[in-house]
Amino acid sequence: MEGPKKLLLAATVFNILVLAAVLVVNAGAGDLGVKWGWFRNTTANISVKYPSDITPTPSTFAIWGVIYAYQFAWIIYSLSLLCRKSLNGYLYFTPYFMPLFFYVLYWFCQFGNIAWLFIWDREYLYASAPVLFMTAIFLVGSLATSMSALAEAASELIHEGKSRELWLVRGFVHNGVGMYATWLTVASHVGLSATLIYREPFLSMDVACSICAGVLSAFVVLYTVLDNFVLDKHTRYLFTPYVVLVWALVGIIQRGFDPERGSSIIVGLLLVYGLIAFVVKIVLVCVRSCKNPEPLTDAHAHKAI
Repeated sequence: MEGPKKLLLAATVFNILVLAAVLVVNAGAGDLGVKWGWFRNTTANISVKYPSDITPTPSTFAIWGVIYAYQFAWIIYSLSLLCRKSLNGYLYFTPYFMPLFFYVLYWFCQFGNIAWLFIWDREYLYASAPVLFMTAIFLVGSLATSMSALAEAASELIHEGKSRELWLVRGFVHNGVGMYATWLTVASHVGLSATLIYREPFLSMDVACSICAGVLSAFVVLYTVLDNFVLDKHTRYLFTPYVVLVWALVGIIQRGFDPERGSSIIVGLLLVYGLIAFVVKIVLVCVRSCKNPEPLTDAHAHKAI
């Protein structure tokens, strides 16, 4: 067991270094990076060069600060597990609720984040959207892995009087990764619209943006159904995807709502749906939590999602 323990310990520490690398490269994606010779253009300038009707206002992108702050918070939490013990050892390894595969998938996302900055800088639009989609997929996989592991370890954590770890993982890890994944999902659809407009098949602005907004809407509807009625035991206390979705959609509408454009109508309807879904989510959580505040105490919840 010493080998896996050391590997997981190294992964927990390495994770903060990965985040630091992402922050440095992202900070360099502006004028400083151009001055250093890392990039040919700033990320903002490329966005201006390839405008899209579903690109949010510049102020909307301030959410990146919140996203990275949240990533830092959950990583600090994970590091705290190296110093705190359960009955059978340190919490980073036993119970096994922060698995190695969770970190690996998360790193793939972070490396994809860095790769996208250089792809976008070189204006490889055909590759830009797929890379963003893949980063979002890696994050969803990472989140699912964490939820599954937490469900498996829930009984042991509760038995050892460590039930607060369930809430800390949900509050920091799940909601932090969920926030990141949601924003990248929205960003990938924005990137896809730019590809459809400025590269083959050179669709019109409204057609391309309507397609991408429609696909995003389908994802949102699917997610809300799964979240509230299929995966409730795992996702009951996951709220950040709704907050990020509403934030992004408001940013898109603020950029310029035009009832004559199909994309604007779709985004407007999606915003209304997102707000209603968020209210429904809160109501369902309140009702279900009154009956059973800890969904993972149900034996069926220990099955991997």
